[in-house]
Amino acid sequence: MTLELKIDALRQAAPLPPVLQLVTELQALNEHRERIYLIVAELFNNALEHGLLRLDSALKDSPQGFAEYYRLREQALAVLAEGWIEIELAHVPRQGGGGSRYRCATAARALPDRHSPVRLAL
Repeated sequence: MTLELKIDALRQAAPLPPVLQLVTELQALNEHRERIYLIVAELFNNALEHGLLRLDSALKDSPQGFAEYYRLREQALAVLAEGWIEIELAHVPRQGGGGSRYRCATAARALPDRHSPVRLAL
């Protein structure tokens, strides 16, 4: 399953729950719902915050920096002109158990001062 989230979807408060609800409705994956959510949420947030918005995690090293990081995140997301995050989820059933593959990729001109598209696969 591949899903592309464009700017409007990325600006929503929580774009992942509907995606993950669809995934966990597959009977084989329901028991892994929490692990899938953690993995996909981490990939998504990394793709958004570091791939598109170019935020530096070092800001979160202090309580004041943590607040600043999320202020900058909100500000950068508000002015994001182009970009998308593609989420690819694959579950391959195997005898004796299944295997899963998760991938998030981004491409964007993250802020007005960025001139070339960026691609990041996580």
